[in-house]
Amino acid sequence: GSAPAAGAQLYGWAMVIKEDRVINPLAIRFSQDKVLATFHSGQEVEKVSAQLSVAETDGQLLIRAPFPTIEVIRWRPKVRDSSGVPLRADGEVVKGKERWFSMDNRRLWCLQMVAVRYWPRQCVIPVVAIEGACNSRDIRKFRTSSVGVCLWVSREAQVREQLWNWREAAKARMKEVHVDDASLRQVLAHIRSHEEAASDELPDVPLEMLT
Repeated sequence: GSAPAAGAQLYGWAMVIKEDRVINPLAIRFSQDKVLATFHSGQEVEKVSAQLSVAETDGQLLIRAPFPTIEVIRWRPKVRDSSGVPLRADGEVVKGKERWFSMDNRRLWCLQMVAVRYWPRQCVIPVVAIEGACNSRDIRKFRTSSVGVCLWVSREAQVREQLWNWREAAKARMKEVHVDDASLRQVLAHIRSHEEAASDELPDVPLEMLT
């Protein structure tokens, strides 16, 4: 048969496509309910986020991070109740809409905090976008009970302390800075378009990041 396309990998009989793209971090959802507030290195995620810089590119802000590029996958998650049990209807597991999710939950939280800091500017990050069959071990890690919109952040493994939801954080930001209606509509449309886009519909990585 013909050779796989660039960025394609074969897993058994399934084809997985990996492509370098950029996406608004607020268009990506969390795959789990809870994370620790520190990276494996011991650094506090919030302190790292406060140090991240941005660069202007095509009228958007490109967030630059010191950690590896996050991977995102296109997925329809199971809808779960607050205890994590999947909901059923007519004997079938209820699933949410197909959206972009990341297994790199702490890095995503870190990047979302930066995007909210610059709200309502349109921010983007580089990602490795994955479509096709996914590693079953990774999929078993999908335990979100909020279809990925919220994340509990704890200082200790078993303690829930802070609930992160970028929508609520953006509302709080708008109490600090004036946001006109046109800017608000533009940024929300930008996020929605990235949420709904397939990987080949997302923008390419800017040339300045490839040099």
